[in-house]
Amino acid sequence: VSVSYHSSCEVSVSYHSSCEVSVTRAGPAETPLLTPPVSPSPSDLDLCESGWDKFQGSCYRHFSKRQSWEAAEQHCRLCGGHLLSVMTPEEQDHVNGKNPQGRDKYREYQWVGLNDRTIEGDFRWSDGNPLNWFRGQPDSYFLSGEDCAVMVWHDGGRWSDVPCNYHLSYTCKKGLHPRGERVV
Repeated sequence: VSVSYHSSCEVSVSYHSSCEVSVTRAGPAETPLLTPPVSPSPSDLDLCESGWDKFQGSCYRHFSKRQSWEAAEQHCRLCGGHLLSVMTPEEQDHVNGKNPQGRDKYREYQWVGLNDRTIEGDFRWSDGNPLNWFRGQPDSYFLSGEDCAVMVWHDGGRWSDVPCNYHLSYTCKKGLHPRGERVV
């Protein structure tokens, strides 16, 4: 295994392996037989760089440094992904769930990729999946300017609309990389 670090987000990972087993046949000739290399299962072929968490076909990385929504999204793009988009209840539970010690993973509000910056009041994911708003949300409490969404950790990770200039932690999400592919 070789790993190269290029910046806070760019990591190269390479795996080189082969498996060959020699078996000797019992008998007078004692001819060695070679078994073919063992292939890993398809799920083992996909990976995340060091520091990223693998779950259901995506890689996740939480950043505690508080940033505006736009700065957080820009950082996620530099890392090869986007702000978190939540597509399944399992993914919601994974990101907002418990750590191995049984405590809430992050215990803080965090940005998600959901926004209505293009059309006021039209919050949506790019693939049109259903939304998981906190009760009474989006409420546009300030009548305008609540164009970005946060995940409310203490209420099951439901979402609330807030102004995009708040400084919050965030989680980036990106796809897996096939093993052996150079990741930059």
